[in-house]
Amino acid sequence: MTVNVLKQTLNNDTYDEIKNACALKAVSLSKECSDLLKRIADCPPTLSSIRKLLMNYVEFSDNNSFDPYLHNNYEFIHDIVFHFLKLCESPISPVSQPLRERTTATWTLFPLINSLFLRFQDIIEFKW
Repeated sequence: MTVNVLKQTLNNDTYDEIKNACALKAVSLSKECSDLLKRIADCPPTLSSIRKLLMNYVEFSDNNSFDPYLHNNYEFIHDIVFHFLKLCESPISPVSQPLRERTTATWTLFPLINSLFLRFQDIIEFKW
């Protein structure tokens, strides 16, 4: 049996306000990001093919300039795929061996969080 303590302790208006504020919003990807994801999906699953794909910015070749704020979803996908590509290419790949929690966080979570929030550092004020 599930008991919703929040709903039981708050009035309906306050509960609905909190529930709506915490709801996940649907986000549409930019055309460039959708194109990049399509190219990644269609790419042969080899490290060299993925590296070549990431080094070729075809989404921004026809006089379409890259804006870090307008194309933040593109930059996130590109950077994270490139980060894990470099991990896979390393001579002693850290992702192909057993890792403890702190080491795993260093290789995976920190780059993800930094890639998502670094441009908002003035608002969030990460201190690590």
